[in-house]
Amino acid sequence: MLTPRIVKETTDFKYEDKVGDLTRLFRTTCEGTFPSRIPERRDMSSHPITYFIEVKTTTTTGTEAFELSTQQYDLVSSQLSSER
Repeated sequence: MLTPRIVKETTDFKYEDKVGDLTRLFRTTCEGTFPSRIPERRDMSSHPITYFIEVKTTTTTGTEAFELSTQQYDLVSSQLSSER
């Protein structure tokens, strides 16, 4: 039997990119421009990037906006603010 989780959900997956694989994938495939504040030669072993990945799905074409909870929005905002 599963027991209920009594924690606030902030993300579906949390991934710490210590070698740069996910960052390289994002850099080469992201739509638009990749954030310039993340240099290509970043030392990922001493300064890894933690990605908070939220999985969203749809049963339609995927052209409509998706929703974020207030907690998820606050988490993203706090991470962006701490990097500046």
